[in-house]
Amino acid sequence: MAEKVKIMLLHPAGNYLGPEKEKKAAVIPLGIAYLAAILRENDFEVRILDVLIEGYDEEKIVRGDQIRYGLSPEAIAREISDYSPGIVGVTCPQATKHHEAHEIFAIAKSLDPAILTVMGGAHASSLPEFNLRDDALDLVMIGEAEMSFLEVVRTFNDGERDFSGVDGLAYKKHGRVFINPKTKFVDNLDSLPWPAYDLLKLERYYNIGVSAGFDNQLPYVIMITSRGCPNVCPYCPVGITFGRRLYRTRSVENVIGEISLLVNSYGIKEIQFEDSNMTKDRKRMMHLCDELIRNKFDMIWAMPHGTEVATLDDELLEKMRSAGCYALSLAVESGNQDYLKDIRKTVNLDKVQEVIKKSRALGYKVKCYFMIGNQGETRSDIMHTVEYAKGLDLDSICMFIATPLPGTEYYDYARERKLLPDNIDLSNLRYAKGCISTEEFDPDMLEKLRRDTWLDITRRRNK
Repeated sequence: MAEKVKIMLLHPAGNYLGPEKEKKAAVIPLGIAYLAAILRENDFEVRILDVLIEGYDEEKIVRGDQIRYGLSPEAIAREISDYSPGIVGVTCPQATKHHEAHEIFAIAKSLDPAILTVMGGAHASSLPEFNLRDDALDLVMIGEAEMSFLEVVRTFNDGERDFSGVDGLAYKKHGRVFINPKTKFVDNLDSLPWPAYDLLKLERYYNIGVSAGFDNQLPYVIMITSRGCPNVCPYCPVGITFGRRLYRTRSVENVIGEISLLVNSYGIKEIQFEDSNMTKDRKRMMHLCDELIRNKFDMIWAMPHGTEVATLDDELLEKMRSAGCYALSLAVESGNQDYLKDIRKTVNLDKVQEVIKKSRALGYKVKCYFMIGNQGETRSDIMHTVEYAKGLDLDSICMFIATPLPGTEYYDYARERKLLPDNIDLSNLRYAKGCISTEEFDPDMLEKLRRDTWLDITRRRNK
């Protein structure tokens, strides 16, 4: 029997603008951990290499003001060569990592042109044709990739090179790019195995101690209990991967089983649930909290991606607190009620104040997310947001510069109005850096407002 193909899944190096502007991230690459689990379940040998975490302290200035951190190209080449995979898959979750992802494809092909190179993640899904301009890249996965990638691996393992029947796949043939739209999603999330945490070298993330939340208690992991969101915010890329308005949840029993594994086998003390809208299904959320309380897990938890304010009430806040939730990140976005309606947000600014007051009384840490420079926003709208944010009783604030990420409505809006240059470097599409100028605002204004507001709120809280 022929030896099965080996697969190497990589999370590329990171880059940031320095500690004055951006947090140097080190988030567990959950997506490829799910892929690895599916592959192992089907008897394929797989290895994960997180280039970012393995070379976290190795920094180099690239592309002007960006600082790359992660293993060097030479080190990446050694790792790929030593493992000798037949397939190299790279996740590119954000446009910011565009260059670092493509760097790996060039390395793989230089080692062995026969290696099948595959790209996945939100950035890959949003611009498949653009990414396939890279001669070193063979395939782009579109949307959630577990089942489609498994089909690619099986096909390649059988010695076939025709991937034209794979759902959610972009490929090249005779010099042309063909795109199979994503039509099949995992209906029953419980059917997926839990992520291959054992392949991630979790201790490296613990030792660095950087998390997506309040950096409260280590060791921590991130986890996802649902996919997608029923809302359609014009700036949000979630629908690119998980389907527009497609919202699916795991059963509470399945979630509790994974938590038991993490707490009992890995000694986890904090879980950061990275669902896009974890509290949308109130009945399920109450049930989950009841089970967390019943199991008496020695851990705390939070939802750092932001919680929809409209889903919260006093009873749910009390139940979540009793179940170990220690912090709230409220997705407010704007301090202008009329503008919130324009971008289809359900946020009621009066309720935000009420939720913060109740959360404070219950002992939560509270953070709010805001965006400035959004589509159609005026200077007056932006200043309303800044003043509103300064008036809240918060532990922390995240004020992002609205960014037209590929695949979002805001990206199309910016392109149609020629607010983005045709030759823009996609790695500059980031929440800490302005990229759009209108009659109402420009990047310098937004960047200064963002920093000044954050400093003002932080100084008052630290007094």
